[in-house]
Amino acid sequence: MDVEPWVQDQAGRIGRDYRWTMGQLPTGTVTFLFTDVEGSTRMWDAFPEDMRVALALHDEAVTTSATDHGGHVVKHTGDGLFLAFDSAPM
Repeated sequence: MDVEPWVQDQAGRIGRDYRWTMGQLPTGTVTFLFTDVEGSTRMWDAFPEDMRVALALHDEAVTTSATDHGGHVVKHTGDGLFLAFDSAPM
């Protein structure tokens, strides 16, 4: 898989809020999901190129899975994501 286009796209998104209107995000009882790559600062220092690819793969996998299940990416947090869902089926 060629992740370079995804890496380049994410470079402009990291740390930037997504600007949503209230009609686009879930309302009422909402489920939130936060992801975080534990130890990412240490890994970025030791393996910057590997982390660039790994974080792009993380973002792609989580974003794809979330949007396939009705989730919305609210914000990229650098080494993680903040997502919202309008339900949390069992």
